[in-house]
Amino acid sequence: MKSVMDLERMKTRIQMLLVFYKSTLTLSICFSLVFAVIGGPAPFRNFGIALMTGGTVIGLLYKEISHKNEYYFYYNTGISKLALLFSCAAINTMFGLVLCLVQSYV
Repeated sequence: MKSVMDLERMKTRIQMLLVFYKSTLTLSICFSLVFAVIGGPAPFRNFGIALMTGGTVIGLLYKEISHKNEYYFYYNTGISKLALLFSCAAINTMFGLVLCLVQSYV
């Protein structure tokens, strides 16, 4: 019985992390696209690098400035601010590395 409740809690936490990630994704992608277009050749690599670095920072900075009070919602569900920031950075880094690898093999 306890393990079922733990699985439900983990499922809820993952869903909340994805909701937070989706809320930062639009700005991250827009910034990364602009950088990829301006960056010159190898647009996949440039987009991947921008997504891993500037896109993540810009998206999270916007969230920090404009939606500070939303962190309380996530904290009340048992997710710390550090976990939210780390999960966004980790997902963007994984996608960015995949794009860089695609560029190197194409």
